[in-house]
Amino acid sequence: MHEDKTDNNNKNTFLQKYLLRSLSQKAFALPQILILAVGITITLVGLMNASINRLSTSNLSNKELQAKNATESAFNTVRTLLNNSKSGAYYYYWLMKSCSSTIPNSKVNSECPTFGGGRTGSQWPGQPILGMFRDPSKIYWSDTNNEYCAGNSPSTCKGRPVAPSCYYLGRGGKSNTIDWNFSSNALSQLINGTEKLIESSKNSLNVQSFDIKSTDFVGDEEGGENSIVLTGYNSIPSNIKNGINATNKVRANIQVYRRIPDSGFAFLSAGENFNDVDSLFLGDFNMKSPDQAGSIIWRKNINPLRDYIECPQIKRKSGIKNVSTLPDEKRNKGGLWVQPLKLPPQPKIVNQGNLGTLWNPYQNPIVCLKDGNTRHFNSNCTFLESAGYTNYQNKDRTYTIDDLVVRGKDAFFGIVTNDNSKVTLIVRGSIDLSNGGRICHRNNSAGASCGSGKPENLAIIFKQPSKNTISKQRLFCSPTGGVGYKKDPNRNISSAHPNNMPFNAINISATGDKGEFFSAFVYAPDTTLSTGTPKTEYYSRAIVSSPGTRNPARLVATVKGVYSFIFNPGGSVNERTPIPFRNINGDLIPYTVESDKNSWDRRRHGFDDTYIIAVGKKGYSPRADVNMLMDEMALIWDSTTKNYFLVGYQIQGKEVRFVDRNINGKLWRYNLGRDPRKRDSRGDQFIHHYGIELRRVSNLPKDKYFKGSAWVKNACFDNYGKIIWDFNNEYSTNLVKRYNNSKYNFGVPYYRGKTIEAWDTLRSFN
Repeated sequence: MHEDKTDNNNKNTFLQKYLLRSLSQKAFALPQILILAVGITITLVGLMNASINRLSTSNLSNKELQAKNATESAFNTVRTLLNNSKSGAYYYYWLMKSCSSTIPNSKVNSECPTFGGGRTGSQWPGQPILGMFRDPSKIYWSDTNNEYCAGNSPSTCKGRPVAPSCYYLGRGGKSNTIDWNFSSNALSQLINGTEKLIESSKNSLNVQSFDIKSTDFVGDEEGGENSIVLTGYNSIPSNIKNGINATNKVRANIQVYRRIPDSGFAFLSAGENFNDVDSLFLGDFNMKSPDQAGSIIWRKNINPLRDYIECPQIKRKSGIKNVSTLPDEKRNKGGLWVQPLKLPPQPKIVNQGNLGTLWNPYQNPIVCLKDGNTRHFNSNCTFLESAGYTNYQNKDRTYTIDDLVVRGKDAFFGIVTNDNSKVTLIVRGSIDLSNGGRICHRNNSAGASCGSGKPENLAIIFKQPSKNTISKQRLFCSPTGGVGYKKDPNRNISSAHPNNMPFNAINISATGDKGEFFSAFVYAPDTTLSTGTPKTEYYSRAIVSSPGTRNPARLVATVKGVYSFIFNPGGSVNERTPIPFRNINGDLIPYTVESDKNSWDRRRHGFDDTYIIAVGKKGYSPRADVNMLMDEMALIWDSTTKNYFLVGYQIQGKEVRFVDRNINGKLWRYNLGRDPRKRDSRGDQFIHHYGIELRRVSNLPKDKYFKGSAWVKNACFDNYGKIIWDFNNEYSTNLVKRYNNSKYNFGVPYYRGKTIEAWDTLRSFN
């Protein structure tokens, strides 16, 4: 409705009432350059005959033309505002439905879009509020197959929010709330029933104004189409209230596209479902170059009713050691973004078949060892850089493995790829790269340097053994770094309940010397990634026994995020398949950067706060004092007293359990003191009889280097050395090219109304 007084007309003009208000520092304020652009757009459109609807105007009267131009002004104003990607908020309203307050109640059902809301009324697009845009952070995408809510009630989890609640966390060190209330109120002036005067026409012979009747988005978060109904008016200046002499009502359908800029691409994504509260710990995270752009996506739920509390906590809860090492959000470089965005589907598997000895549809654990002068490689450790590459240099390859354990300084699992011979590695178990062991991905030849392989040419896809929701939540990120472990509150985890075992995990405590990279695309949305390095003084060099010897080598490994035991790394499939350690209570022992505080009681056993260093078996002709001990013992370290102990264990089927009593007259425990490696010391002689050799942790590289991306359930880095990630934007382009699917350009989106699909006049000119 028009106002009678000129002063009121000026106050109600669109530029004055809306755009100047948007200069506020609250929320995503519109930059001044946008105001200039919109002003120019409205002025020009108000003076010229746009050709959007391709209608001939030669027979139209001047008044009709003015009404038509007012309609086109309205459309261009809306499109310019919502396409404002620089401000960072308004483009989310492309995804919303709305309805003007001026539509009579009798016509609401016919002229308003079809709304919904699901069981709670909050599922997209929500219930209508006439004359208002809904807050997009309080509207949720329907949770297909309960993938995100993971069994939570609708009142607890409504789905994944359409829009985020928090700003980027970057070098500025703040992640404040987004004032969606301000943005919604500002944009709601478009549909609040007040006609917007076009500035360029208010002193002319024909006053132009417009009104937005509704917006109707159909699609999903990947894009769709928004149908905008709007009306343009031409009025007589002397009688604005009652002097409308021409109207033009139009429905404009515009295609809405989602775009992921370089700054939005997710080099790291953490969090799978609503229950993943502690799914990220960044520690000493760094980018390879401070000028790079990209994002870390934390798919964590933020309660929009508590965002003023939860958003400022992101810095602390993420565990980031130094925000200055994040992308520069003030220069639109990205940063840490908290929103449960939709993940791409699992990549398509191609050429999975018998491409050599590595491909195996049955159990296929691989153990790769090297340390000092001792070297052992399972035959598959170098297959993908030898015959598994040279015979297939022009063919993509897919291989299936179970557990992959690579331990010891200079140990590696070799892979060579090129642009015509990419590798997909399907992992049905865990990956453990520890004590200097790493995956050595090379480009074009086995002679190339480790980490030279292009990350888009190696995909590592995890296949979990079950969908058990309890097992899925067993691992999380410790607030001090590395993996945390959650016990089942209902019962102990035992072999009687195998589905309650933690899910498989990938532990990368080493990527190699001299800045060698772990170079791959890791797709593992229900798998935990860790760089866990226990705070010990020594690690055990993996010794490989000769064939036929009485004492096969024993090995400690990290599988499913817990300590595991390998009977013989050079033996049969069963002998090299990891089995879990259990403490005296039958519980699993988490492989964490913090010591194990739950296995032992200091008053009862003489130690707690322990780490497992090595396992061994008594050799031939032991000394008399050694013969008093149990045949099979583990070396553990009490981090409080700094003492080392030999502690007995028993192999019971598919698990290894520690004991806390003497067995068959043999001692279950022996204190080796603080330095079992001291030459010719009693401790050194004892552990030598059990086939244990120690190396100093300080001699291993600390920093870990990554190229590519990792989309995981938990991303748990530790504080032992730096994490250096290469945010190379050529990688995202090449990843999309590999799968010929834009969904793999995954990250923080913005939306643009681009292509006009239809421009329909709904009513003839008056």
